Amino acid sequence: MLAAEPIVVIANAELDGLDEATVPVLRQLFLGRRTSVEGNRIHCFEPAPGTPLRRAFARIVLQRSERDLERYWLEQALSGGPPPPREIASDAELVQKVADRRGALGYLGWEAFSRLRRDGVKVIRVRDGDRLLGPEHPAYPLRFAVPQAPRPGGRNREE
Repeated sequence: MLAAEPIVVIANAELDGLDEATVPVLRQLFLGRRTSVEGNRIHCFEPAPGTPLRRAFARIVLQRSERDLERYWLEQALSGGPPPPREIASDAELVQKVADRRGALGYLGWEAFSRLRRDGVKVIRVRDGDRLLGPEHPAYPLRFAVPQAPRPGGRNREE
């Protein structure tokens, strides 16, 4: 069984002007098309490639496959464009990097985020039309599929 886990977008707690964002704004930031918010230079971090989380973020937010993103960043490098987000191996390190760097953004799964120290970071809520949604909201649009262990007795919550 698969469950849909929210993807949490986080920012350095001192980053002014970014408490909420639309998916198109997140796309601009993570593709390097927008490099600052209210005068603060943006530095993006992301999980290592090949994970369900990263594939879902690429598909939902960036509207690309991971392979398309590799080509995009190669084109950017060859044309003197912005660098890609820095890849971080662990969730804890990603949260720490975002906390330590003013202007930093990153993303990770809700379950991992809820288990980690969150000092120095804030959750960016997603604006969807006239609604402002956090990861705990059932209509939150950023989600990725994660395997769910069977419950005792063979029944899962979704059944």
